[in-house]
Amino acid sequence: MADENNVVKQVVWSEVFSFPHIFKSFKMAIQPGKLVLAVLALALIFGGGYALDWIWCAAGQTVPVAPRGQDTAILSHAGMDSDNYSESEFVAGFFDTRLERAADLLVAVKNDERSLSWWVAKGGVFATPAFRERLDEYNKDVPGDDPQNTTEVLAAAKKEGDDYDDLIGQAEEALDQEFAKVEEILYDGKDELPDVLEDELDKQIADLSKQDEFTEEQAEEMREGFERNIAAIDRAFTDRQVWFNQQVRTIRGDGVFESFLAYETNCLNNAMMALWNLNIRGGLCNYQALVEGRGTAPVTADLATGLPAPSAVRQANEQNGFLYYVLMAVEGFRWMSLQHWLFAIIFLVWTLAIVACFGGAISRMTALHFAREEKISIGQGLRFSRGKFLSFFSAPLVPIAVIVLTGLLISLGGFLFSLVPWIGPILMGLLFGLALLLGIGIAFMAIGLAAGWPLMYPTIAVEGSDSFDAISRSFSYVFARPFRAAFYGVVAAVYGTITYLFVRLFAYLTLLAVHAFVKLGFWDLYFDYGESLSPNADMIDVLWHRPSFWDLQTVNWAALSGVGWVAAILVGVWVAAVVGAVLGYVWTYFTAASTSIYFVLRRRVDATDLDDVYIEEEQEPLAPAEESVVEGDVEGDGADKADEEAEEEKDEGQSEPSEESAEKDQPEDEADGAADESDKDEASDEDKTSK
Repeated sequence: MADENNVVKQVVWSEVFSFPHIFKSFKMAIQPGKLVLAVLALALIFGGGYALDWIWCAAGQTVPVAPRGQDTAILSHAGMDSDNYSESEFVAGFFDTRLERAADLLVAVKNDERSLSWWVAKGGVFATPAFRERLDEYNKDVPGDDPQNTTEVLAAAKKEGDDYDDLIGQAEEALDQEFAKVEEILYDGKDELPDVLEDELDKQIADLSKQDEFTEEQAEEMREGFERNIAAIDRAFTDRQVWFNQQVRTIRGDGVFESFLAYETNCLNNAMMALWNLNIRGGLCNYQALVEGRGTAPVTADLATGLPAPSAVRQANEQNGFLYYVLMAVEGFRWMSLQHWLFAIIFLVWTLAIVACFGGAISRMTALHFAREEKISIGQGLRFSRGKFLSFFSAPLVPIAVIVLTGLLISLGGFLFSLVPWIGPILMGLLFGLALLLGIGIAFMAIGLAAGWPLMYPTIAVEGSDSFDAISRSFSYVFARPFRAAFYGVVAAVYGTITYLFVRLFAYLTLLAVHAFVKLGFWDLYFDYGESLSPNADMIDVLWHRPSFWDLQTVNWAALSGVGWVAAILVGVWVAAVVGAVLGYVWTYFTAASTSIYFVLRRRVDATDLDDVYIEEEQEPLAPAEESVVEGDVEGDGADKADEEAEEEKDEGQSEPSEESAEKDQPEDEADGAADESDKDEASDEDKTSK
């Protein structure tokens, strides 16, 4: 009857279900110490990647860049095998036609230097007549070179032994001469707008004023239009420089890391949006068609609109989903490992070293935060990762090494059998079952690595173990509870997408507010950079373009010079810190979610409490030594007696453990029995005492 009166007042869902523990990830991920470590790690990784890019570009090893709207190198590689990719027109044609395209650029710039067709087109109906008249006068006084064609430039380059970089340098010199020529026409060698063009405008207005139909309102309209046209010609400096830089980029190419980073960032953003729309499996047929098309003609694709192009695949109307963009992100790693394998190896070692140091510290901080609600310092986390550096570093590499060595063993067996005539094929057929067993091992390692690698770092951080224990536990938990692990992964991905978009929105509003209020109070008293960008722009727009949700940082380098470069770099460092915090949150959340999943899977598989975590044994400082007694036997005897008493207490402590420690070491059932026995002993002692 008493049970009927019990009322359930509260349900602790984290005890009923395991997945609510994943929702702690956001709180653990936004801890400032972890974000600082993540930002520093990302800065080092990106710095190493750009440093390798500089070395590779100096050696002429760049990535082909197609005209805007066509395939990127990674997308082209995804649609064909490596041999066809290297021999394709996109890649081979890019490197073979560098000299011709550089010659075309030089010819275009030199011919435009005389006609200034770019600038005349920017002038508009009001300023063009005056600008053209000044141009004709300038060409009479300073005659330019005769127009050239690509054939003549190529012949001269081959005769002089010039390469495409030399021709690009000549084009840059011609562009500088073009800029100087336009400044001479516009400003007449002065800092202010010359009266020459205004005089030409006054002449036009005076001629038109002789007509009865011409009014003063039309004259004022011409003057206002003239000012707008002159400003448009002034802004053409930036447009011209941007155009030239883009042409040079399509000749020289991009860096390996630069291309890889841009591609993976785009895949990440698309995957987040697909997950936000709960589109998980969409586009898998598109990916299947892309893979099946390898070895044939390349597939035209555009990452910004969905890759590949719908016209090139089956089920074109199916919108690409989360798994599709994850698979396409893997294509980026495939491209780097196959086409730039030396770059990939160096960058992998560098990245793993940074991740082992900083990522291990983040994992340790997260493990203690989850299990004990304890927040340790950055220094403590780094000390732990330093002590476990080899374990963190080698944990992902060991399965890869096993897969590679097993594959080489199978290949070696096939090679040896091929050397033996007649009997070799028969032996290979007899022992082919062994190759299949090794193949099963490769499949097991590959699946375990793909699904269990996020649990390796949490294992080391939670258990304080080594890389082999990390591999063993991550594999066993995934294979023992595959559906539960997959469910936890989906929950973490959906929740992470929501929190990531919130963090990005927070950063976007922060930067947008700063940009708006700085722009409100900024006056271009000493600089006129803004006029070279747009009519309503000022210097802050040039130093740091107005941020958007998906593009938080853009600098208009083509519109800057002198002190503007220094200001843009300084402003860019602060903005990059905010952007780095957003990227760092992706890292810290991934670590927090992986650690949470590890704890709940460990409880399901090994029945281990969630608060069970490895605690390092801190060495206590030794007590200061007592002053030695030089004189007096009494004090010496007292010291000897103190030592004897200390030894007796030590012996008693070892022989008679406390009841609390005994009960803690015993299981619950045995602890209850021990408690009953102790009660009986106490009762018997009381009886003896009374007697």
